[in-house]
Amino acid sequence: MDFHGLTCFVVLAETLHFKRASERCHMSPSAFSRTIKRLEEELGMPLLIRDTREVKLTAEGRSFLARARQILSVWEEARSELGLAASGVVGTVRIFASVTACYSILAKILPLFRGRYPSVHIHVETGGPSESLPAVLEERVDVGVIARPDVLPDVVTFYPVTTTPLVFIRPEMDCAVSRLLEGGEIDWGRVPLILPEGEPARERIEAWFRKEGIRPTVYGEASGNEAILAMVSLGCGVGLVPALVLEKSPLKHGVRVVETAPHLPPYEVGFAVRKRRAHLPVVRAFLECVEEARGETG
Repeated sequence: MDFHGLTCFVVLAETLHFKRASERCHMSPSAFSRTIKRLEEELGMPLLIRDTREVKLTAEGRSFLARARQILSVWEEARSELGLAASGVVGTVRIFASVTACYSILAKILPLFRGRYPSVHIHVETGGPSESLPAVLEERVDVGVIARPDVLPDVVTFYPVTTTPLVFIRPEMDCAVSRLLEGGEIDWGRVPLILPEGEPARERIEAWFRKEGIRPTVYGEASGNEAILAMVSLGCGVGLVPALVLEKSPLKHGVRVVETAPHLPPYEVGFAVRKRRAHLPVVRAFLECVEEARGETG
């Protein structure tokens, strides 16, 4: 058994897709499959159930996944603490970010970090904003870009980067949705809404509706801000997104800010990290760059 095989298994367990997992590990599908098969043979048990439609973890696979992550985490800590590069920092920093956060938040930090620590490997995992904090808590990544929730888990430290308002957006084109917003006071109970899943923005808009005694009409839900922007631009409803996302989005010309919408508390955007990982040299070096970049832009 080697660390490479463990890494391949963890990636496969996260994707449950051989082709995507092999691509993430920069291997051919056949070589990747042999690596997983060899790991199962060494353990003497099947870790996966394979058929033509899907890949699933066996009970043994689910149990071994937690142990594999633990072993890899200890290995990364040892590499980070004992490595001697010219900069004094080596290893891998694992980051979770939405696609929007990659070009609005990471774009300010990665050039600084890369220039200062060229020996460090940077791994970025992308997904919906609501997936970032769970990835940090499960230690699948070292740091994750998040909008700070109203209640932060005790095991997590938050490093702020910027603050951005939450804005309501409507379709730019003339359609049934945009006509609902014309004229006088908006009847928010009739407006079809496109809301984010599992994010602070969802909690804040629902709190406002409860306070106003309004029963909202939820037309759709989306796990990412770009999906909300796309649905709104197509005339599906009114959405709620951070202004920072709207400013950077290629879809911004298809929507318009609803100026008469309710005012909600802004987002504080930054990085979440588990406290027990923040002391690792490679993670600490990254967070120092986060704070430095914030100082330059603040």
